[in-house]
Amino acid sequence: MSTFLRRPRPGNLLAICAFLFIVALPLRAGITAGTPPAGDTATFVSISDIHFNPLSDSAIASRILHGRGSKWEPLFRSLPPRKPGSYGEETTYPLLISMLDHMRKTNPHPKFIIITGDFLAHGFRNTFNAAVNRYGGDSSDAAYDLFIFNTFEFLTGTFAAYYPATPVIPALGNNDSYCGNYQVGPASEFLKDFARLWAPLMGRPGDQMKRQFATGGYYSIANPGVARHRIIVLNTIFFSAKYRNSCAPGAPDPGMAELHWLDSALADCLAKKERAWLVYHIPPGIDVFGSVDSSGICGPKPVPFLGDQYEAGFEGLLLKHHAVIEASFAGHTHVDDFRLLVDSGAAIGYIHISPAVSPVYDNNPAFQIFQFSPVTAAIHNYTTEYVDLNASEGWGWKKEYDFASAYGLPGYSVSTLSTLARLIDADIRTRAHYQRYFSVSSTFGNALTDRTWRAFWCGIDHWKSDDFVGCCGAR
Repeated sequence: MSTFLRRPRPGNLLAICAFLFIVALPLRAGITAGTPPAGDTATFVSISDIHFNPLSDSAIASRILHGRGSKWEPLFRSLPPRKPGSYGEETTYPLLISMLDHMRKTNPHPKFIIITGDFLAHGFRNTFNAAVNRYGGDSSDAAYDLFIFNTFEFLTGTFAAYYPATPVIPALGNNDSYCGNYQVGPASEFLKDFARLWAPLMGRPGDQMKRQFATGGYYSIANPGVARHRIIVLNTIFFSAKYRNSCAPGAPDPGMAELHWLDSALADCLAKKERAWLVYHIPPGIDVFGSVDSSGICGPKPVPFLGDQYEAGFEGLLLKHHAVIEASFAGHTHVDDFRLLVDSGAAIGYIHISPAVSPVYDNNPAFQIFQFSPVTAAIHNYTTEYVDLNASEGWGWKKEYDFASAYGLPGYSVSTLSTLARLIDADIRTRAHYQRYFSVSSTFGNALTDRTWRAFWCGIDHWKSDDFVGCCGAR
């Protein structure tokens, strides 16, 4: 994600206390949360932006660097207990394990787990090279690729140990590659290795994922929790404005090939009278972090997440197949947010953006548990579980909020999110909730402030640059 808009450090104590007081106030009367019918609820877990750094502890870094990923666990377990993480750092082993411990405790039997990409820490090659310089070893591309393989071998083994009978459904992030950031190659060895490591965690759909994924990092499987329903996992790195096919120059455009595949996959759903959820890393629309300064002023040229032709093509498919696509799940921004797909002034689809596990951008680490109908696939509610790294002690995971109770809205749908978007603009108490949850209750740094909130609000449903500028400048 962009860092043009730096997350501010805490303001004075009075401002923080006033903000927390507003958040604690009840929402407007007359809105009540919906309750799903008895027996019509199952759960799944959404995780995003883990950004794991296996070399964070110097006491074992040398043995981690030179050892197999399948042998790392005893090394990590040998370390004394420590705080799970700190703002500005990537995910450490204590943070990863504390998350999984809490996840298994609060939700031991979800129908499935989705991970919306970015498993590797930012600057992974630099971290690897620094470790080789310090501890010795091979710094070649082949050695680096092997270290990435070992990292994924450790991660898949860890998830399998915690959830041996639960399908884990991964998407690629921009940092997930042998080649480099935003440089994953089509039909590459990395895609083959990634599929080989993750497919066993998916159960029966794993073989299908393995066959499809090796081509471009995208695949379609039957939803493990709903009959006549599919989960389509995309590789939106190919769509990114930052993507470079550096490791396979001259190859056919992988982004356009993926858009053609997606069109066919959604058409197939329609023909079979199936519905679908989409799962991917980078959402469409404007990168608001890179398009607004700390005073809330939007520049004349907003920064899009996707390249122009891919933004148009992807949004076109979302519009064309909106009757098939019931929900989309993304990550990348590291914050708790959503986007609305609008056609002729009305919202017809939504993208849920899950907050990050990594606290590198001063957010608190989090994951989310969704309640849904195993019959209709309707999403009833979700809960955000987090750890407050700013606490003076007792860094245990706990519930931050659930959507229905926090906003007083029935269900999680296009309709309720359209209402929420209007309330964020019109109601200061709703906006205070949105602001607090955006960075997962972090008072250490939150890019969404009283000055910048309108830009982020505009980013919810103004995906085109001209529309975003018009909204952001209308004060």
